[in-house]
Amino acid sequence: MPQDRAGRPFGRRSLNLWHRLARGGGCLLVVALVLAARPGLAQEDDTPFVLDTDGNTDRYLLTIAGTVGSESFQGVQGLLTIAYPPEGSANPYLIIEVGFPAIGLRNTFYWNSQEGPMTVAVGRVRSRLVGRGIKQGDSHFYYLSPALFRREGVATQQEGERIRHVEQTALPTKIFAQDGEFVLTMGQGRLTGRVVMSGLDPVGHDYVRYAATFVGQRSPGLKTKR
Repeated sequence: MPQDRAGRPFGRRSLNLWHRLARGGGCLLVVALVLAARPGLAQEDDTPFVLDTDGNTDRYLLTIAGTVGSESFQGVQGLLTIAYPPEGSANPYLIIEVGFPAIGLRNTFYWNSQEGPMTVAVGRVRSRLVGRGIKQGDSHFYYLSPALFRREGVATQQEGERIRHVEQTALPTKIFAQDGEFVLTMGQGRLTGRVVMSGLDPVGHDYVRYAATFVGQRSPGLKTKR
């Protein structure tokens, strides 16, 4: 553990301060300090995120676009939190993403990096859900299952109105991810990323794939509604 001149070990907040002071030219020193403070990190990791908003966390407002099943979407929002992991975690970060402004909105998703392995490279973090099969975790996504639009009998002149009514009133279906990948990239102060998940639709009984890209803007004061 790195120590100051008085022989006291540096804490996480001290390491963040050192990182900010060293941005102009001492980056190699900061990487060495972080690696020494977090022995679980491999030596090739370059620790791409500096958690200095509250000392321990950073939040980003995401704008998301992609496809889920046969539907395309854009303009969906999410709230991403990057934090230090719980003690004993094998991952260098805890990454949580939820829908914004509320949980459970159509085409939003939830990701918890504690559910799988994480790798860190220069400017990039990759989190995965690996072959969980029938084992169910917390990571999931929401969409309007095609089964919700099925009609009984022959279509009428009010078919369009019926479909609009379903879109406005039906609750999105929650799909638990059986596998997936979440990648964050930080470059020149800009956060971007992508996510892919797949799982079983409990309403339509079909496997559904969620694939999206996103961009993020640092927004430390935001909170999502439940």
